[in-house]
Amino acid sequence: MIRRAGHAIVGFFGSASLATGLLAVVAAWVVVAAFIPQGAESAEKVAAWAAAYPVLEPAVRAVGLHHAFSAPIFTGIVLALALCTAVCAWRRTTIAVTRARVLRKAAGADEASVTDRHDLEIACDPSLGGAEVLADASETLRGLGIKVKRRDGMLSSVSSPWSVWGSPVFHWALLVLMLAVLVGSLQRSE
Repeated sequence: MIRRAGHAIVGFFGSASLATGLLAVVAAWVVVAAFIPQGAESAEKVAAWAAAYPVLEPAVRAVGLHHAFSAPIFTGIVLALALCTAVCAWRRTTIAVTRARVLRKAAGADEASVTDRHDLEIACDPSLGGAEVLADASETLRGLGIKVKRRDGMLSSVSSPWSVWGSPVFHWALLVLMLAVLVGSLQRSE
């Protein structure tokens, strides 16, 4: 039961629609905050705005829009977005680890391992010799936009194991940036 609840929580925070919704709320918050003066209630510009918009002032004060980027609501939304990003980064990291292992294994494949287990088979004319088959297969794959290399009487097309790390690194860096901005904002608040 606890495991199921944990999976449900991870699934909830791993939802792309939740992250998109939180990003939309953050964007709307920032736009609204741009039109509302920031600062203490005693600040001249805040007092002038409150006098000019007496109907809106109680709502603005209640949600903390005069301290928009350190308000508890905004902080909670950003923390939820950071949690979504962390779940996404973790998922992408586990996928990248698996794919990097597969790519390393594929890069070291020899003719025997490819014959036993392979992902793609190209039908060739049975009357062709080995060199001609490799040439036809190479041409077919290049026509599909796949770069191939010839080695040891085989064609190979294996991405670098590092190629799978772009997305996880980006997501972890985004998470670090979000947390740094949040901590900086909280340290500057009164």
